[in-house]
Amino acid sequence: MKGYTLKTYGFGANFTTAILVGLIGGFFLGVWDCVTAILVHAPRPFPFLAMLSFSLSPIALYLLSGCAVMAVCSAVVSLLMRIGRYVVNREILTGLYAGIFTVLTVSMTSTSRIGIEAIEHNLIPMIIEISLLSILCGLAAGGLSVYILNTIPKIKLLSLSISLSVSFLIFLYSELWISINWLPEFWKPVSLMSGLGLFVLSGFLAMGLYILSVSMLQRNRPGAGRERTGALILLAVVVFVFLVISVIARLKNDHVPKEGDDHTLKTNAKSVDVELKDRPNILWIVLDTVRADHLSGYGYSRKTTPNIDRIASQGALFENVISAAPWTLPSHASMFTGMYPSRHRANGEHFFLSDDFQTITEILRRHGYKTFGYSNNPFVSGKTNLNQGFDIFEFSDWGQRHDLNSFLMMNAVARNIKSLIGMQDKGARETNKIVMEWIRNGHDSLPPFFIFINYIDAHLPYKPCGPYDTIYLDRKIASAKVKKTNQDPHAYLAKKVAMNDDDFEILRSLYDGEISYLDFNVNQLFDLLSRLRILDKTLLIITSDHGENIGDHGLMDHVFCLYDTLLHVPLIIRYPKVFEPGSRIERQVQTTDIVPTILDILGIDRNKTQGMQGHTLVPRHQKGRQESIEFSISEHTLWPVTLTMLQNSN
Repeated sequence: MKGYTLKTYGFGANFTTAILVGLIGGFFLGVWDCVTAILVHAPRPFPFLAMLSFSLSPIALYLLSGCAVMAVCSAVVSLLMRIGRYVVNREILTGLYAGIFTVLTVSMTSTSRIGIEAIEHNLIPMIIEISLLSILCGLAAGGLSVYILNTIPKIKLLSLSISLSVSFLIFLYSELWISINWLPEFWKPVSLMSGLGLFVLSGFLAMGLYILSVSMLQRNRPGAGRERTGALILLAVVVFVFLVISVIARLKNDHVPKEGDDHTLKTNAKSVDVELKDRPNILWIVLDTVRADHLSGYGYSRKTTPNIDRIASQGALFENVISAAPWTLPSHASMFTGMYPSRHRANGEHFFLSDDFQTITEILRRHGYKTFGYSNNPFVSGKTNLNQGFDIFEFSDWGQRHDLNSFLMMNAVARNIKSLIGMQDKGARETNKIVMEWIRNGHDSLPPFFIFINYIDAHLPYKPCGPYDTIYLDRKIASAKVKKTNQDPHAYLAKKVAMNDDDFEILRSLYDGEISYLDFNVNQLFDLLSRLRILDKTLLIITSDHGENIGDHGLMDHVFCLYDTLLHVPLIIRYPKVFEPGSRIERQVQTTDIVPTILDILGIDRNKTQGMQGHTLVPRHQKGRQESIEFSISEHTLWPVTLTMLQNSN
């Protein structure tokens, strides 16, 4: 065998090789991730300096992570080599680490995209496919590195054949699926396939850079320890750069600035009305998919909402509130406009609120309010035009903010790992972080603010964070049974999955855990208002857009009915100047009444608004003990896709 051999129980050389592979691979992986995020998701034209600033921190993190992971691998390999007294040459050792790094990289990529979902749903074929593809990519990268570095013709030929064949097949397979779409449905690969070729290419390029780096180190630092010294210097530089960039990134909010992306409280009003100083701040919280009868303040047997109950004791609790629609878009459009879905037409036939209809946000903004919105539901976003009137509107899709950072693979991996161990929610934690920052920045200056929040944590699937994931579960129920309990409403409604009372009791327990988690987050905002001494100067509204069926009426989710399980929602209003603390209103009201109530409290003439169908809930308009309205109106328009499914089933 040409070349020299290296006993790998000499840890120094082993460590140096592993660190160099980690540095080079981490660099290319970081560049690939940043370039992908920028090309696909960044605004155009590209703000070059902003893109460069955005890329530095992730690349430095990948470099540091690559070094750390490969350092651990080198320790394990050294131990195994010492035990077995193996002797290998440096080229094979480099190929080994290149293969390990590539396997870990592809596995991490698959985890960021589909791996956690596959594990949670016990999709064994998908897990096998991910594992096999990771191993093939590792063999390709390792084989090519051995071919480049080793001088034995047979190994050259074998490694070249394996590397080129595997990489060519992966590229070809991905191209057929992505671009041409020739493959039949059964043979289509998972989304992981679209990136495999790039990862293999990163491994190939990394080996070339490794050779260049070793050559430069040997040329500039003669001596036995030159490579180890060079690796340590590179590692020190990476750590220093990472720390510096991390500090700078924190100071700059660690994201690329976008137009209108500002967490300070500003107003577009040209002048501030003197009367604004007497008008309250407004904080409107929607607990998406929360039905009234699962709040302890509404008589529920479980103490799910002690904090919201405390808020209700300081305000008014409306016992019989009916939503205008049983799902998100028409319900929110009705709450924002004070109109029924048949008038504003934002429903299953028209997924968009027309600019012709004036929202509460537009009215408040015109009267000088600073307006902010944070939604975790895609049906409450710019896609449906429900963001109209907001000075700032941030949108998080099920807990994933739509900025460049959220699209980086490393952040996706972190989210999925947190989800797997029960630490990732659907956005409540991030929502509170941003909203509380807004409140702190602008609570002590005019004009007042209007903040709207949509929390979606109680929506299917029910996966509350710890300790709320087990707070209501029977301890006798095994965690495996909980994980296997069906949470796919379509499978149940189509009778593909049979469910019994025990299954629905598990779902109810998880659902209640989500509600208690929301109660915790609402209390954080409540305490902040109290600490800033603006609580009594703030009109606080807590409600829901619709409820949920959890086996009720033989249904799941919030479709196919207009029962109270979907329409009876909570409504709590705290504003001591208007609503008597501890009052409970029995008469029937609707969510369309919230906007007229806000306008009445602010003294804004609602007659200047067109088509508003709700009624004010301000007590001074109640003559004695007002009776309940004779009827409420709630409307549901089936989605065209739902109608098609029903027709096909017949």
